[in-house]
Amino acid sequence: MPFMTVSREPAAQAVAWIDKLSRPVVSNEDLHAFFAWRRDPENLAAYEAESRARKRRDSRFVAEPDPFGFTVLDRASDEAAEFAGRAQTGIPEADAEDIAEILNRRDLHRRARAH
Repeated sequence: MPFMTVSREPAAQAVAWIDKLSRPVVSNEDLHAFFAWRRDPENLAAYEAESRARKRRDSRFVAEPDPFGFTVLDRASDEAAEFAGRAQTGIPEADAEDIAEILNRRDLHRRARAH
C-alpha cells in the first residue's frame, strides 16, 4: 500500500508525505496516492502550511513584519538583507517574499558551487 497510516490528522499526514516525497526515489504509485490525498481541501491546506513552515525554517532569508511593512531578514547576520544596493526594509509583503526567494536561490547556488 503506497500511503502510510501514520495518523488520520491532515497535519501529521502532510509531514509524512513531505518526508516521503523528499526521498531520492519516489514511485509512481506513491505520487498518484499523494495527488489523490492532496485533492481534499483540508489535506491541501495542511500540506501547504507544512511546506511554508519548512521553507521558513530552512531558509537563510525570510520576510518578517516590521513597523513599515516587511523586512527581508538575513538569518546569517540577523540584519536586513541587501538587494539591489539597499537594505530591504519597509517593503510590501509580496515583494519581501519574492526577494527572499531570489536571495535563497542565490545562496543555494553559491553553496552548491563551493562544494
